[in-house]
Amino acid sequence: MQNFLFADLSSLTPGRPFAGFAAGSFVDMNGREVEFKASTLKTFIANTKRAIEAAIGKGMPGLPIDARSHDKGDAAGWIVDAAEGEVTDSDGKAVPVIMLAAEWTRLGLSLLADRIQANFSPTVDLRSKVIRGGSLTNWPASVDNNGVPLFPAVELAEGLYRL
Repeated sequence: MQNFLFADLSSLTPGRPFAGFAAGSFVDMNGREVEFKASTLKTFIANTKRAIEAAIGKGMPGLPIDARSHDKGDAAGWIVDAAEGEVTDSDGKAVPVIMLAAEWTRLGLSLLADRIQANFSPTVDLRSKVIRGGSLTNWPASVDNNGVPLFPAVELAEGLYRL
């Protein structure tokens, strides 16, 4: 048999969609001030969906979610979809976001269920306007004007995982 790729995805568990990327001004993990306009979120979504399709086409489960600190080590899960959404900041104002759907590994499920890691931090290619993956974290860079984390903690309730 030639040109056959086998990928066992049976151990992955779908999770609830979560806010993964927001419009606004933030300080990234390297201490740089970055700004994302709401008008660019559609471009990020379209490019991210293409990146997901390309990864799946190469036999990967989706875009990688690192277990810790963007270390490119153990996989906590895989991003399998992206869509528009919104969250509410601590002042009650709606903020446009990109909602991500993931399938989680046993390690990711454990880290999230035990709250060892509770939040998501995206890995973003600013030049190509695409989310390349991300990492679980407990120190989210996406905070509102009051310094309150903008995104709720990642939830594990099973359900619809394609947006």
